[in-house]
Amino acid sequence: MLDGYSGVLITGGAGFIGSHLCEEILDCGKQVVVIDDLSTGKEENLPPEVHLIKMDIADQRKLWGAMKGIDIVFHVAAQPSTRDSIENPDLDFRCNTLGTYNILMAAREAGVRRFVYTSSSAVYGEPKKLPLSEADLPVPMTPYGASKLCGEHYCSAFANAYGLPSTCLRPFNVYGPRENLDSSLDEVAHYTLAIMEGRPVTVYGDGSQTRDFVYVKDVARAHVLAAHNDESIGKVFNIGTGLETSINDLINVIREVTGRKAQIERKPWPEGDIRREFGDISLAERLIAYTPQTRLGEGVKHVMNGLKSETG
Repeated sequence: MLDGYSGVLITGGAGFIGSHLCEEILDCGKQVVVIDDLSTGKEENLPPEVHLIKMDIADQRKLWGAMKGIDIVFHVAAQPSTRDSIENPDLDFRCNTLGTYNILMAAREAGVRRFVYTSSSAVYGEPKKLPLSEADLPVPMTPYGASKLCGEHYCSAFANAYGLPSTCLRPFNVYGPRENLDSSLDEVAHYTLAIMEGRPVTVYGDGSQTRDFVYVKDVARAHVLAAHNDESIGKVFNIGTGLETSINDLINVIREVTGRKAQIERKPWPEGDIRREFGDISLAERLIAYTPQTRLGEGVKHVMNGLKSETG
C-alpha cells in the first residue's frame, strides 16, 4: 500500500483520528512526521517511531521546513468541537480555515504529490433526504461545518490552480479509543463511560434520533485507501457505515457489552439539532474499495477496554 511514496506528514497526528492513522501508515512501512500543537492531542498517543513537530498550523512561517521530503500530506488537524465553534467561531476560523490554507500553501511550495483532507459530515447540515450523498448540496449549520466546507473548496481551488492532487473525506460520527472527551460530543464514548461508572445517561427527546456511528480504525484505513488510489483524486467521499442507528439502540448495545444497566436522564430536544443522519457510502466502496469492518458492538467493546486502561 502507498507504493511509490516515501515521507508522510500527518497534521493533528497526536489526536484521535490522527494517531490511529499514524499506526495505519507505519503498517505500510512508511516514515511518518506529525505536526501537532497538543492542544487536544496527546504525545503518548503516538507510536515511538513517529517524529513529532510541536507546531501551530496557524503559524505559516514555521511550516515550510516541516514539508521537506514529504510526498503525502494527511491534513487531520482541526478544532473538533461543534459546541466550541458556536461559542468561539474565531477559533474555528483560525485553526480550521486559516490552518488548512497554510498547510495547502506549504504543500504546494514543497511539491507534495498527494493531499488528503479530513472534512466532516457536518458540512451537510439538516438532511433534506436520506441517506446523505456527496451530490447533496451542503448547508452547514455551525461555524465548524462551515470551516470544514471551506477547507474542501480550498483543496479544490489548489488542485485547479496549482495542480495539487487532493481528496476530501467526510467522516460521520467517529468513535473509538483515545477520544478527547473534553472536546468530543460523541455519544458512544460518553455513554459507555457513564454506564460503566453508574452515572445517568443524558438523552434528548425520546432517543429515536439517529446517527451513523463509524469506528475510528475504519476511518483511518479510508484515509490510506484514498491516498493509495488515484481514482480518489479530485473527489469527496462519505466515510461512515451506511447504517442508521438510533440513540436508544446505541444504549442497548452498550448495556449488552458492559453488562450494566443504564440510568436514563431525559432532557428536552435542543432546537437546531439534527434528528436523523446517515450516509451513502457507495462511492467510497466503488472507487477506493472502502468497506467498514467494525460492527458497533465490537467497537463499543474496544471503547470500553480503552476507557478501563485510561481510568485504571
